[in-house]
Amino acid sequence: IKHNNNKDYWIITHKWNTADYYVFPLTENGIGAPIISSIGSFHGNIWGTDNDEAIGYIQPSHDGAKIASAICYRTENNIEIFDFNNNSGKLTHLLQFSSEGFAYGLCFSPDNRLLYVSFFTGNKGIVQYDLHSYSNKKGPIRENCISANLKDYSFGAVQLGPDGKLYIARVDNYLDIIHHPNKKG
Repeated sequence: IKHNNNKDYWIITHKWNTADYYVFPLTENGIGAPIISSIGSFHGNIWGTDNDEAIGYIQPSHDGAKIASAICYRTENNIEIFDFNNNSGKLTHLLQFSSEGFAYGLCFSPDNRLLYVSFFTGNKGIVQYDLHSYSNKKGPIRENCISANLKDYSFGAVQLGPDGKLYIARVDNYLDIIHHPNKKG
């Protein structure tokens, strides 16, 4: 994420077998010591045999005010959203929620009001979450299924293109496009 000073950057990652986010400042002098925020879910080897919870995106909003995290192969609280302080590098105000299937890819709409999530499994393949509905305390986050999962592991990466459209990787060499990602539904 570009730092609020419009000169430096933040590099954000999650430490394995902890609930710690590490946010490294990147300046003209190199990578600095991390700012550590102990918040959200434990990402680790909870099943005792693998690293499945290492799979899933950490994605910033385009204005640098939010961070979203998808924790694949978890059935509860598999999506987390945090406020991000673009001056200090701290994550605060955790919002966790569960959604059917294994969450993988994440991308905020260009206006930062909607969050798109791709799922490896479950009936829903691409889901749009209305963050504005929650931030205004109008109730739970509203979700709209944009595309169904016809078979498991159909949808992968989700990314905003320079043309303002969302691009979604799909199996069998397909690329899906959401032409109007700021539009609900």
